[in-house]
Amino acid sequence: MSIAKRLGGALLLLTAGCAVETQPEVPDVAMSFVQQRVFEGTPRAQLRVVNSSSDDLTVTGVGLDWPGYGKFLDDYSTTVEAGRTLDLNITLPTPDCSALAPTSEPVIGRVRVGDDVVRRTLDASGTGFVTRIWQRECDERRVESAVRLSYDGPWQLVGSGRRTELAGHITLTRRSEERRIVVPEIVGSVLLELHLDQPAVLPPGVDRRTFPMTMVVPRCDVHALIESSQTFHFLMAARLGDDPLVRVLRLPDVRTRARAQALLDQACR
Repeated sequence: MSIAKRLGGALLLLTAGCAVETQPEVPDVAMSFVQQRVFEGTPRAQLRVVNSSSDDLTVTGVGLDWPGYGKFLDDYSTTVEAGRTLDLNITLPTPDCSALAPTSEPVIGRVRVGDDVVRRTLDASGTGFVTRIWQRECDERRVESAVRLSYDGPWQLVGSGRRTELAGHITLTRRSEERRIVVPEIVGSVLLELHLDQPAVLPPGVDRRTFPMTMVVPRCDVHALIESSQTFHFLMAARLGDDPLVRVLRLPDVRTRARAQALLDQACR
């Protein structure tokens, strides 16, 4: 008897000749979802499988079933030993952003074991990860199609020591969005603060504008300098028309990053 059948519960035969999907009444296998920090901003994440059964799980496929990403199952090859928890790498497909967030729908994790596909509703933490990633990707797509942000020079270092600032400009260029576009702030990182003189606004009919911006270094302690792994991860806050404010990742280009590093070096030496 296969491990999936040993788990117990009702079986649902999807289609003749296809895998059986199971959801036991008393689950010995639970699922969650995580995304390591290094993968933030990408579709790469991990389906967490908790095997509390007395049998090893020989996994040959992993996936999800949720309206935001559809129903998918990617080939995989690993064993989740009895009593162990394992994070299985997963790449999320292109999100369906055509409707509002389907938060009322449960997020189902799927693991193929032999001829069976074991299904589990993700726990609250895992569901939160999936819905947040979906929201972030859909926000990114909407903003990307509406407006382009560029970090423009000339970037100039002003002042000395901890009071050093990096002065430059950002430019907003309208794309498909016809309504008013407002960027009230760009949020920097632990080591770099970004300041706009005023909210950057593109009124209807205006396709391009440039706005002054400065960068400063809020802290130079050893812990921050050593541990910062997202020094140049900048979040642009944007409002399109009357839509809710969203924040999307906008990384600086190589030239701007080099000048920002020079700011850090001068302010923290």
